[in-house]
Amino acid sequence: MMRAISPAIDALTATTLDSHNPTTKLLTLMADSYFQTSFETLSTHTITHAANALAEIFAANVAEFSTKADTTKPNLELFHITRIKQYVFKNLNNPELSIQNVSQALEISPAHIHRLFKVEEQTFSAWIWARRLLACKLALQDPAKSHLTISQIVYSCGFNKPSHFSRAFRTKFGTTAREWREKMIVSAQALKAADK
Repeated sequence: MMRAISPAIDALTATTLDSHNPTTKLLTLMADSYFQTSFETLSTHTITHAANALAEIFAANVAEFSTKADTTKPNLELFHITRIKQYVFKNLNNPELSIQNVSQALEISPAHIHRLFKVEEQTFSAWIWARRLLACKLALQDPAKSHLTISQIVYSCGFNKPSHFSRAFRTKFGTTAREWREKMIVSAQALKAADK
C-alpha cells in the first residue's frame, strides 16, 4: 500500500525522521492519537478512512526525504500538483477521467501536467491507474463492501474493463482480486474469533 502512495519508499529504508520537521510532528501526533483510540467502537467505514488518512500523512512525511521531494519544487508546481491530485481523487470513479478532463477542469495544459508528473516517478496515467488499483484493493478488504461483487467495486473505482483491471491488479499486488478478498475475509474472521 505504501509503495502505491510513495513509490520512493524503498530507497528510504532506515532513514531517520527529523522530530522538528512539522510533517513529522503531525505524523507523531496522529500516530499517538491512533494508539489511544478504541477502534473496535468505530464503524469499518470510519476505520478505513482513518487508516487512509494516516497512510497519506506518512506518505507526506516520506516525501520530505525523497531525493525528488516536493520541497525541491517551486511553490507554484506544488500548488498545481496538489490541485490535480485533489481533482483526481474526487473523480476517481469516473471512467472517463483523463488528462484532457483534468486539463479542462483546472485550466492547466496537458503538456504542463505531463511536466509536473515527471518528478512523480510515474506518468500521469500510471499514477491514476495506481490510485484506482489501491482504491479497489482497499474496497475489497472493506467488510462494509462485502455485499458488492468484485465487478461492482471495479466499476465504482473507475475501471471500465474488468479484464484490464484483473491483469493490472495481479501485476501490481501479486495476487488476483478474488484471492485478495478471500484472504482478507479469512483474516477478518480470524481476528473476530481471537477477540471472543
